[in-house]
Amino acid sequence: RMYAKVNVEIGMRRGEMLQAMAVENYFEYFIGIGKDQNEVFKAKSRFTELDPQNASAFWGDTEKLLPAISDRSIDNFFIVLPEHYLPITTIEGKSSFRAMLAIISKKLVHGGRLRILTDLEKHNKLFMELVLTAKEAGFQLTSNVGKTYFPSDWRGPEFRPDRKPQMIILVPK
Repeated sequence: RMYAKVNVEIGMRRGEMLQAMAVENYFEYFIGIGKDQNEVFKAKSRFTELDPQNASAFWGDTEKLLPAISDRSIDNFFIVLPEHYLPITTIEGKSSFRAMLAIISKKLVHGGRLRILTDLEKHNKLFMELVLTAKEAGFQLTSNVGKTYFPSDWRGPEFRPDRKPQMIILVPK
């Protein structure tokens, strides 16, 4: 392993956040998986500016790409989850999100974390639903954040401007 840690962002958009993380943590490797081919292309060209070259982006469907990752090989998974993109508002969405989380838990190294950045307010109904879905998939909340990774001043355009983004840190049970 050439890098101290390997980190994966699921649902990557343009890659600005991943690039910021890569610059801050140059001894770690960052991989972005995105569904939008144009966005992934922009991210790839953005990552060429990195020195060292410690980030890459892949275009594809998370459901297809995740199983191909070796078990116990990823230190952190990142998901940016604005309230209005929340996949748990329908039975079908909740089921596929739970299935994705179950795969993620198999891919994490011992001590690995799933880090979600969201504009959900703690203790509202959707927040509790998200935590419950994660628990059903074999995760539990942890207060041991370790490294923050997410840029502290991050303001994604998808986030509600009146809310401060917060992190949900999950570890496999």
